[in-house]
Amino acid sequence: MEKKVQNNYPTIIVHGFLGVCEGKYNYFNYLFRYFGGFTGDVVKSLKAMGYEVYLPGLGAFAPVWDRCCDLYAYIFGGTVDYGKVHSEKYGHARYGRTYPGVLKDLGTAGDHAKVNLVGHSFGGPTLCLFSSLMEKGAAEEVAGTPADELSPFFKGGQGHLIHSITTLNGTNTGTTLVEMLPRAARNAAQTGINMVVAATGKSAFNKVIDFKMDEWGFTQDPELEPEGFRNPMGLMDLIKKNSDSDENMFHQMSVEYSRKLNAERYCMIPGTYYFAQRCVRTHPNKKGKHNPNVTNMMPLFDLTAPVIGRYTNKAIGIDESWFPNDGMVPLPSQGAPENMPSVDYVQGVEIKPGIWYNMPVTDNDHESMVGMFVNNDKTDNRFAAILESFKYLPDA
Repeated sequence: MEKKVQNNYPTIIVHGFLGVCEGKYNYFNYLFRYFGGFTGDVVKSLKAMGYEVYLPGLGAFAPVWDRCCDLYAYIFGGTVDYGKVHSEKYGHARYGRTYPGVLKDLGTAGDHAKVNLVGHSFGGPTLCLFSSLMEKGAAEEVAGTPADELSPFFKGGQGHLIHSITTLNGTNTGTTLVEMLPRAARNAAQTGINMVVAATGKSAFNKVIDFKMDEWGFTQDPELEPEGFRNPMGLMDLIKKNSDSDENMFHQMSVEYSRKLNAERYCMIPGTYYFAQRCVRTHPNKKGKHNPNVTNMMPLFDLTAPVIGRYTNKAIGIDESWFPNDGMVPLPSQGAPENMPSVDYVQGVEIKPGIWYNMPVTDNDHESMVGMFVNNDKTDNRFAAILESFKYLPDA
């Protein structure tokens, strides 16, 4: 029986760590695109195929909560509200940039009744938290914010607007590449990044790469007059506030933090479809450890893949099943977030909402999945197939 198209909802594609996407400036995108690499442009191709697609630029090194708040304003329009309670707790500004809103009419009858969300890498937990806040809100913000100041985002009750969530190589349960680092090393990594961002974030360089960490005082809207390069030592209090707290993005990619976020924040939306796209480009050696497939693994991952392919920590449940990886993320982490209902996808079985489907493992590394050093048509067609599949999912 021929499948019947059920909808024509738009899709928002969310980048992960190091992503620099949407924006009037961000001139770096003319050289390299997060989705497409040096030679392709996945979003441009999808639009040419007739799909309604949006690509927000979230903070390349920003914490997951802040990214979610930016995404909400990007969709609905208005000034970013990071939450009164949250911003006071971590010591940064409450409000951020103002956006026109790409889907201000989301929730109205027709093609914009719902939206599909696709996130790569750290975009995975970004969408898991975003959707959970859309569904149930943030109780602490409701309790600690005057009613007339409270962002609708923190009230919840909007989960029905999300048709589907798809993660690509998501750090849905973190990555052992970060977990194996002591907390001091994670803090040092974030401190170093923050110093670079703070030094450049209010200069003309901000038009080349917009790191979007305004709330921390490190960057500003590129539309504003550049103030020039700064000595980051004068911002060390803010830099350390971020680096030494749970708002450290490197720490947030650890298995430890991911499990905490999952347990405290995540929830399922009954009418939303969930898919976890997974890939592996390693193989076991004679001792059972995993080595990279050197014939097609991105060279950088030739260094990281065997590190992940040997790391265990039995005390926290990381065993040999975590050896297969894509060069950045072990296979178990790419699946459904721990403790969320999930099944392995089987061809021909009816897809139901409110449950994660762990999709068949494909032969890709962490970057080839989004177009790095891959034939452009192959990447475009992979994304087109994913977006096309959304049209056949009925509203629950």
